[in-house]
Amino acid sequence: PTAPPKPSVEPARLLRTLAHDPAGYNPERVQVATDLLLGDFLFHAPSTLGPRAQALGISCNSCHTNGAGNRAFVIPGEKPTHPGLVDVSTDFFRKESDDHRDNPIDIPSLRGVRYTAPFGHDGRTASLYDFAQSVVVNEFAGAPLNWIELASLVIYMRDFDFLPNANLDAQSRLTARTSAAARRGELAFKKPREGFDGRSCASCHVPSSFFRDGQVHRIPVATQAAPSGFEDAFETPTLLGLGETAPYFHDGRFATLAEVVAFFDTTFGLKLAPAERADLVAYLDAVGAADAPEDARPLAQKLDATWVYLELLGGSVVKDDRRVWASVVALCTEALDGAPRRPAYDDRRLRLRDRLAALGSRAKSGANLEPLRAEPRALHADLLRYGADLQGAIAAEPH
Repeated sequence: PTAPPKPSVEPARLLRTLAHDPAGYNPERVQVATDLLLGDFLFHAPSTLGPRAQALGISCNSCHTNGAGNRAFVIPGEKPTHPGLVDVSTDFFRKESDDHRDNPIDIPSLRGVRYTAPFGHDGRTASLYDFAQSVVVNEFAGAPLNWIELASLVIYMRDFDFLPNANLDAQSRLTARTSAAARRGELAFKKPREGFDGRSCASCHVPSSFFRDGQVHRIPVATQAAPSGFEDAFETPTLLGLGETAPYFHDGRFATLAEVVAFFDTTFGLKLAPAERADLVAYLDAVGAADAPEDARPLAQKLDATWVYLELLGGSVVKDDRRVWASVVALCTEALDGAPRRPAYDDRRLRLRDRLAALGSRAKSGANLEPLRAEPRALHADLLRYGADLQGAIAAEPH
């Protein structure tokens, strides 16, 4: 198989720590790399996962790009064939994981994950630490993360924020900018229904609690593995960010929100009029929108989001781990190779590439790492200048 595709449009990257302090990784201020930066690296490094994932260049970020679910993810030639779904209970990544069933799941968004426990579509795991370790080891055959690595990875994932949405106020009520249909849908969403035993949609998707209740509910959609099996229990997902999470349901069976509304209407006998269905869809669209869903960071900032990993090699808890050195060099080289090319910058790019290769080679050879400590930071500074100059040159080109 070849590497899975990246999203055609990269989703916005919103980390609450860096949003509060954009210079949070600034090496001029931070002498020792933070746990957040280590978690950032582990999330983007294929070396965090097992051999098959590494061979395909798959990292946590491959499925959860910038915290959002990758709607384009598919492994060519393998099941499932529908983009945005993955089946981690096969022998593809880890032979022992194979349950001999075809049960793909929709790749979830990790935005706001610090608020969305329990984890797994059926709420099987209360702890994000346990869930993350299980994904690395049991699903992708990676080596168990030590406590500092695991804690750092969780710190990074917890930093993913929900994207701002001007359709909602601080209590998640619709604002005046939304349509009349959406506001009618808000009333319908909160209306008690006989088919829900007197409850409403908002009883489970509680607006003031990020449109979720933290509970597991039985929804008759699953295919039972055995006559006595209970596989129709699902954790209540948030409705925030719905605009970037299609297809819907645990297995991605519904392409549109209209299909989701129709399912609940039919399954629970809600007896919704066509206009009421349309209003509910308008409400869900408004709740699930984002003010800036695409990654609009300048080129130099995007590139340095990878090159900053070099700071881990100069001062961090993993500064003596040669596997980290190799992985950081590989990721930085990939970012350099993937940057836009301009003939006037080719010599400079190649010199930087040679320096990265030499750094990786010396670390791999078993050389004493102490004399090399200054080079990653100096190289990072030169890469940062290269990215800024390249961005300026591209901006100056006639359009």
